[in-house]
Amino acid sequence: MTLDDRRAALVEDRARVRKAMSFPEPGPLRLCPQERVVLGMVGAGMSDREIGEALQIRKTTVRCYLRRIHDKTAVPYRPRLAVAASRAGA
Repeated sequence: MTLDDRRAALVEDRARVRKAMSFPEPGPLRLCPQERVVLGMVGAGMSDREIGEALQIRKTTVRCYLRRIHDKTAVPYRPRLAVAASRAGA
């Protein structure tokens, strides 16, 4: 194996590691209809309690929806989620 072959292999290994460590590419969101409603309400600035009252569900159920939305969107914080929702028109 020549020096150039070893360098090429090293570059390929580094690229593979970077790809494995990177975040998934953003794609179309696969949110259920209820999650889309909750996301729109978060974008409107509503609290968990307000969302629960509006949808006639418990606050813990709202939090469950929000957890799933956070997981699916890979947006870790509620303020960023609200901004993303308002930009997307949810």
